[in-house]
Amino acid sequence: MRTNNHDTFGLGEQYGYSNSYCDAIGILAEKFVNQGAELVGFTSTAGYEFTDSVGVKDERFLGLVLDEANESDKSPQRVSDWVW
Repeated sequence: MRTNNHDTFGLGEQYGYSNSYCDAIGILAEKFVNQGAELVGFTSTAGYEFTDSVGVKDERFLGLVLDEANESDKSPQRVSDWVW
C-alpha cells in the first residue's frame, strides 16, 4: 500500500477571527484523511492567541499557520522551522 503524506498550511488573522482561526486547515485535513492520507507537518499552538480552531488537534495545528496581518515578522522563522 502506498502512503500519501499530506501537509497543510493556512493564513489567518488570530485576533479578528479568534473563534475560527485557520479552520480551513482542519477542514482540508479531514478530507485528506478520509481519502486515506497520512497527515504530516503539525506545528505548536504556542505563541498564538485564539479561542478556537477546527485546525487544532491534540493542542497542535494540523499544519503551518501564519498570521501575516499581526505577526508577519514571525513568518520567516515559522516557515523555516516547519520546512526543516
